[in-house]
Amino acid sequence: MSSLSTVGERRLVLRMLDHWDNLRGDRRFPKMSEIDPETIGTDWPYCFLFRVGEHRSASLFQYVGERVLHDSELPLSWLAAEERSLAHCPDGSLLSRAIGHWTQVSQRRVPISMGDVYADQPYTVKYRSILLPMSSDGEQIDAIVGAVNSRRAKEDTLALTAQAAAARSAAAA
Repeated sequence: MSSLSTVGERRLVLRMLDHWDNLRGDRRFPKMSEIDPETIGTDWPYCFLFRVGEHRSASLFQYVGERVLHDSELPLSWLAAEERSLAHCPDGSLLSRAIGHWTQVSQRRVPISMGDVYADQPYTVKYRSILLPMSSDGEQIDAIVGAVNSRRAKEDTLALTAQAAAARSAAAA
């Protein structure tokens, strides 16, 4: 389990949102310098951090966790090999999907959480992610910390799970 303060919360996105909210206190945004991997604990490998630039190629990753790299099918050396911008994310990868709404976060100046399902043959991948704005001066969004986790299942398994959940929901109504 995580060392974040949301004890018992199973969802990574809600633990990260709570952590972000605690960091900012009465300010509008926390600072990137306040992100502490030790405090985030076991959730840190599911996180990524980037400095916001004017466009994708000017927005540079500062950190991408091991689980994000693994689940995105990127080598662990991907970030260390060279300076990586958002434009370097392979299209369709989990990381690319997780950062997909970064411009909305910058423009709307609020956290954005999303989830989706996509095919990665022979699997179906379900994921949830969150993007959290950061600001050094309290006004300009200059960094975003995010987190993403996913579950891969054979397509038939995922379809059966969805059907069973729908049947339970209908029976409870």
